[in-house]
Amino acid sequence: MAQITTLKDKTGTTLYPVTSAQAVFDDKGVDLETRLQQKQDTITTPDGNLALSPDGQLTLTDLAKKRLFIDLWNQACGIWGKYNEETGYFELNGINDIDYQEALRIHTYCEGWCMNLSQTGGFGPLSRNLNIRTAYPITLAAGDCHLQMNGFAQTNNTIEVIRILDNDHNNLVDNISYAFYWCSKLKHIYGHIICRPNNKVNTNSAFTKCNNLETLFLKHIDTNLVIKESSKLSLESFQYLVKHGNTQVSGTLIKDNPITITVHPDVYAKLTDSDNTEWHQILLDAAEKNITFVTV
Repeated sequence: MAQITTLKDKTGTTLYPVTSAQAVFDDKGVDLETRLQQKQDTITTPDGNLALSPDGQLTLTDLAKKRLFIDLWNQACGIWGKYNEETGYFELNGINDIDYQEALRIHTYCEGWCMNLSQTGGFGPLSRNLNIRTAYPITLAAGDCHLQMNGFAQTNNTIEVIRILDNDHNNLVDNISYAFYWCSKLKHIYGHIICRPNNKVNTNSAFTKCNNLETLFLKHIDTNLVIKESSKLSLESFQYLVKHGNTQVSGTLIKDNPITITVHPDVYAKLTDSDNTEWHQILLDAAEKNITFVTV
């Protein structure tokens, strides 16, 4: 009876005979048996949701985890964002090129508190550099208490858009000091920040270094305000500020309460230009409410 001779190289690797799997190579020269060994911990079900580990345990694949996350994202964003199946990007608050990793960071930092920002929850949840450009829509939920938004997003130099959802609660803010301090890329604060009238809300350094701020709806401001570095702040933002400035919640004027608002020289030039009708009207309306604009 013939005997099979085994041939080995100097390292002891068998050259002959070989299995059929060892004799099948891919275009990179890797044999089938080696590829099977490499893939043994990623054997997946046909739908791509489950993977079989070497010890026989079933786990969710990265694809399945992403699918679950997309559902969480779409639910948390509401009408303000979604996962775009066509582009493969996540969208939120007008930013349409959020990749998976940034979306995960947004969820990690914002999930939970964004849906229910209570009286004590306003201090610094978005502060520091979190490497995110926006956050989930924020629901103010202090009820009849008063929010403390001091330090809310201070030194977050990557945030571009913040959205505060309007609701029926009496969410009046007592303190916005350093709220957006050094948010140098912040462009839009959507929704309304409603100050508590007759309280002289603390506005110290609230908008320092907000060089790119375009949108801000600040209501019932009854104390001095400095927004001198926000040269891009919109006409609508100033119209709203003056319309609702120095007023009670009922809309009646707070008497004997002069307010000074310090603005960027470019803004001041528009306000004082009588030929720039819409902007100049803001200056006139402000004077009737004991609000004075100055510049530096």
